[in-house]
Amino acid sequence: MAQPRPVPLENDRVRLVPLGPQHVDDLREVVDDGEIWRIPYAPHVPPPEQVAERVAAQCASDEAGTTVSWAVVERASDRVVGHTTFLNISLRDRRLEIGSTP
Repeated sequence: MAQPRPVPLENDRVRLVPLGPQHVDDLREVVDDGEIWRIPYAPHVPPPEQVAERVAAQCASDEAGTTVSWAVVERASDRVVGHTTFLNISLRDRRLEIGSTP
């Protein structure tokens, strides 16, 4: 089984594109809106000043083959509104988890 890699996916409302540093500014705005990083049940959402570091770490994890990450782009506005991942990838067991969608 080949190592999973992100490919663009889309429907009529959103486009999923491979996550990269070009998405940092939009993601900062997303987490700053309503200060969602302060919500107790959202500990995976970083504060705005940590978004670049978190995206870099996520991209490194993608390169290592332990996650696959996408930026979620709203088609109507062409703006990044979040990101999503496949995680806990096990090629040996042919499984992964869907989640980590701030």
